[in-house]
Amino acid sequence: MANPTVNSMIQNAALLLILSIIYEVTYYIPESKRAVRPYINGIFVAAICIAIMMVPFRMDGGIVFDTRSILISITGFIFGVLPTVITAIVASIYRLYMGGLGAAPGVIVIVLSAVIGIFWRRDPLKLSKNHNWINILIMSFIVHIAMLMTMWLMLPESTNIQVVRAISLPVLTIYPAGSLILALLLGRQKELREYQNQLKLSEERYQALFDEAPLPYQSLDEDGYIFDINQQWLDMMGYDRKEDVLGTWFPDYLDLDGRTGFVERFTVFKEKGSIISELIMISKEGIPINVSIEGRINYDVDGSFKNTHCIVRDVTEKKKAEEKLVYISYHDYLTGLFNRRYFEEELVRLDSEENLPLSILMGDINGLKLINDTLGHSFGDNLITETSKILRKCMKEKYLLSRTGGDEFTVIMPNTDYSEARDLIKSLNEEIREHNNSRDDVINVNLSLGAATKERSDQSISEIIRDAEYNMYQRKLLEKKSSHSSIISSMQATMIEKSHETEAHARRLAAMARAIGEKMSLSQLELDQLELLSMLHDIGKVAVPDRILNRPDKLTPEEWIEMKKHPEIGYRIAASSPELSPIAEFILCHHERWDGKGYPHGLAGEEIPLLSRILSVVDAYDAMTENRAYRKAMEMEKALDEIKDNSGTQFDPRIADVFINILLEREDN
Repeated sequence: MANPTVNSMIQNAALLLILSIIYEVTYYIPESKRAVRPYINGIFVAAICIAIMMVPFRMDGGIVFDTRSILISITGFIFGVLPTVITAIVASIYRLYMGGLGAAPGVIVIVLSAVIGIFWRRDPLKLSKNHNWINILIMSFIVHIAMLMTMWLMLPESTNIQVVRAISLPVLTIYPAGSLILALLLGRQKELREYQNQLKLSEERYQALFDEAPLPYQSLDEDGYIFDINQQWLDMMGYDRKEDVLGTWFPDYLDLDGRTGFVERFTVFKEKGSIISELIMISKEGIPINVSIEGRINYDVDGSFKNTHCIVRDVTEKKKAEEKLVYISYHDYLTGLFNRRYFEEELVRLDSEENLPLSILMGDINGLKLINDTLGHSFGDNLITETSKILRKCMKEKYLLSRTGGDEFTVIMPNTDYSEARDLIKSLNEEIREHNNSRDDVINVNLSLGAATKERSDQSISEIIRDAEYNMYQRKLLEKKSSHSSIISSMQATMIEKSHETEAHARRLAAMARAIGEKMSLSQLELDQLELLSMLHDIGKVAVPDRILNRPDKLTPEEWIEMKKHPEIGYRIAASSPELSPIAEFILCHHERWDGKGYPHGLAGEEIPLLSRILSVVDAYDAMTENRAYRKAMEMEKALDEIKDNSGTQFDPRIADVFINILLEREDN
């Protein structure tokens, strides 16, 4: 019995292997006919099933023994519902046609095999892919135990034991093994076909994407020669025809750094299968173009290299923006010097044995807050910029100059002893003096400097910085009063130079104002303040642009807005100086009017300080009786008439009367 059984099993096994051929053949069904593939699979598998059932091992009473249970269960597991149902129906009909004692159990076995195979396709055990073979063995054991149970229950008692004994060993050993081999074979074929489909689809998708892409695209062969490009690539590189580029070596389009080591980088690309890289390509006109290349390898079905797919993005503007961002992150926006962030990073790097002695020099602009508060930040910014230019001029190449605060500069000086640091301070002070003497700026540069030196590696650089800062502030305390006076003096000189009103004008105002003050019995302190006010009431004009001060005709509304700011600026300047603070409020109010229509605050009547009211009269008179670029001087009589006409509106009536009487008395005498 063994030999016929073995022969039948060999024949059945051969027929089972035809299943893999069917799977391979149906793969080549055209895409438009893919919907009929399950039916074709079902018909072919059903045919194999009939062939298997035609060469069974036959037992007494019409009982046949074959491998249809393997075929149908694996069909359900691999091919799915439709092919399995077709196969099960055809097999059941044929088994009934064969007849015999085992016909009914045979149909039951066919149905159970189909149901279990289809159910097992849903992966009820949820095993990992690596344990798929266990999944198949369990399914096969269940199918064939069900088959044995069917034979036991449905065959007559006179034959069931004999049949089960005869088939149990091969059914529970050879059949599961056969199921496993067949399932793994078909599963591997299925994975291969799915991979081929995905690969083909991916290739088609990438090719369509690259052909139609709005971005430059290139494809290289295994040696780095250009296999394909699109129109955008030609446009980017300045070429007219593909034929001029195809077949050329890609590194020939790179700069020297890009060509160096290209072969090694390309080898890594092929090993990894993908790449993201930045290179510099040289256009046909010789223009360097920063590009970002994102690529992948396209493989043949056998896994060998076919070609590359690469998108080439022109990132020249992006690189410029990145470089600008890096520059901004490490440089001061106003002076272009390195900023505090860069200074602190470089301090850590330079604080090493080989840079000893390491000197730190610190500089602080004197009076910057005063200038910002009085003249505005534009003046302060200009002072910072001028100071940075002087510092740059005196720096050696090895020094690191940074702006580390609003008014603070710091220099790191590697391999520089304290004597050399002191020499730098002397050079800076001389350069500042030359700068101030050679220019007519509103504000002179005034810088307090201090230095300290790290000579041993066990010294803390933080302590050295503190020492340099201490030395700087000691110097600042010594220079504070003189620098403050220097700033005010510079403002006074600039005011006289910028405005039409000369020193003679100031002296005339002082004389006329004092005469009014004496007539009104003012105290000596008030008379002195009135004289100082006459000299400095327009000090705020240092912040008014020259184009407005020197305009030969009437000012525009916008220019008047700027001009009307000078009393407030003058107030801030005077209020910041101990010498001038007593007259600060008088400067603020010297353009207010008796009727409240003046500026900046619209004060009226006696709300306006007395000294401001006095100055208002004499300043108006002197302006009318002196020549201007836009008009000739008035006669005294006409100017006095103007004063009289505006008495009670622009001018304090009492002061206007006193002033008119003083001038008329002088005229009579």
